[in-house]
Amino acid sequence: SKIARVSKNIAELVKKSTILVLAVKPQDFLKINKIVIGKNKLIVSIMAGVPIKAIAEKFKTKKIIRAMPNMASGFNVGVTGWTSTKYVSGKEKSIVQDIFNTMGTSYYFTSENKINGVTAVSGSGPAYLLHMIVCFIKAGRKLGFSEKESDIWIPKLYDALLLDLESMNDAN
Repeated sequence: SKIARVSKNIAELVKKSTILVLAVKPQDFLKINKIVIGKNKLIVSIMAGVPIKAIAEKFKTKKIIRAMPNMASGFNVGVTGWTSTKYVSGKEKSIVQDIFNTMGTSYYFTSENKINGVTAVSGSGPAYLLHMIVCFIKAGRKLGFSEKESDIWIPKLYDALLLDLESMNDAN
């Protein structure tokens, strides 16, 4: 038994898999032909903005996990918010949570609405912080600091911010 499969033939993939991961852009979700997954297959969706109800209707299944990992997951320091339908077993949740935790930290939410919040804050948030750091680096260069100086000390401000945040959390 293989741990992971990749295939361009979705019918073959569905037949041979017990857990299916939908990792397509939301606009591409509409292009996927209707395929009956079957009630024993688990779908894990990492599509932003596509609710469980739409996935259930398209694939005629009730066993669905909806998750939103952020970009830091690619560096194993990410945050993944996720939820599931009541039809997903505890064992299946545990397997999927273990997978998410290999990419950082995961949080299970009982409400799907929280996933939209995770998408807004955790999914988009790092991009805003990165943009801010890049702006500070550019400002440092405009103020006469060399590229090397700006590239070294300005990111250190972010490191200090994280330490300050951790100490604030410890105090609370």
